[in-house]
Amino acid sequence: MDKQAMDILQQLLKGQQETNSRLESLEKNTGTIISEVARLREDITEVKGEIVELRKDLNLVELATANNWADIVKLKAK
Repeated sequence: MDKQAMDILQQLLKGQQETNSRLESLEKNTGTIISEVARLREDITEVKGEIVELRKDLNLVELATANNWADIVKLKAK
């Protein structure tokens, strides 16, 4: 094999090694992203539950306020 062919092969090998290194880096980053997405999903589920509870509490406050206004109207009528 002549020197030019060897140089070409070395360049190809170096390019392949760089590509492999980039792929490994992408795989690592993908793993990190996947775990972050899983954590965010858990957080979203927790927040959804809290919103449901807040809506229930708000409905109770609204009901109590309506009852208070009704009592005020009754007291004013006396």
